[in-house]
Amino acid sequence: MHRLDHRVRVWEALYPALAEEGSDPLQALLGLMEQGLRVFTKHSEFNIRDFGINYLDSEMPRDYIGRVVQDCGVYALNVAYELSRVIRRAKLRVEMRLVTAIDHAMLVIHDIERKQFYVLSNDVVEGPFPFQDGEPRTRATAPAREFMRSYAKITGTRFGFGRFLEVPLADPTLGKNREDASFKDSMWERYELAADWGFVRTPGVPEPEKEYSADIRDFDLASKILYAELMAIASRSGALDPQQEERLVELGRFALGLALRNQARPVAGGSRRTVARQKAVGARLHFVSSRPEEGHPLSMLAKVLASSANPSPAATEFLRRIRGTPFAGR
Repeated sequence: MHRLDHRVRVWEALYPALAEEGSDPLQALLGLMEQGLRVFTKHSEFNIRDFGINYLDSEMPRDYIGRVVQDCGVYALNVAYELSRVIRRAKLRVEMRLVTAIDHAMLVIHDIERKQFYVLSNDVVEGPFPFQDGEPRTRATAPAREFMRSYAKITGTRFGFGRFLEVPLADPTLGKNREDASFKDSMWERYELAADWGFVRTPGVPEPEKEYSADIRDFDLASKILYAELMAIASRSGALDPQQEERLVELGRFALGLALRNQARPVAGGSRRTVARQKAVGARLHFVSSRPEEGHPLSMLAKVLASSANPSPAATEFLRRIRGTPFAGR
């Protein structure tokens, strides 16, 4: 199971048996693949190169007990390739997309027949989640919220946000993709397209990636404080007094400002050829916020302020700014 070609043969042999035994063989297969990742691989403490020799043709290092050392990108590409071989042989209606942040890579697996999807982040497969077509405020597909949740776990935040590049992988059942060597090359090209982006450096912001990461942490902290204060006010069931409103609006303006700054942060997409190829394959950039089940504190604040009989000018301005953002209430 340490060898890619052996794993592929195992999954190809297992899938027909899983299809006979259960109602959702893809879910069962992904569960077995996840177990294999947990046993036979180890997440690296360093970033593995994103360019050069195809991961699928590379021998990765091992730790002292023989586990293959991989980072997020290696996990995503290997699982995508192994699953593509099953898709090709069983003629499944499944599409896959690589999703990258500046510091992480994930794989979205869309089961078209069952209208559900999964998110692979390192050695963890999450799902299935119901697939819905489109998210109007972010222009992101439905998986965006789930891969944002996976990313929040990586960044250690509860109330986070993220900029992501989504790159569809080619259909392994069509044309030259049925030839294994050609398909490996295609997958590596798509991975390089997914990895080749970052933030624009300017004289005022020489290290935008560091600022972006710091903004995520500050946004999370401000949102946690805002959430705690909103919950305390709700437990007292009283109207906001002017001082409370001022404090909440101040916190909300700070958090919203961080999110909007990073939503508008200019992105560099590599060379002109890379940008053209990203566009040609249907790559899309997203800005997504994490949304806990109980709602985001900024959304909650907007709802509270909108219900006020006499909001302050600062509150009115906050409500104006939040419209059309991912934090606007439903």
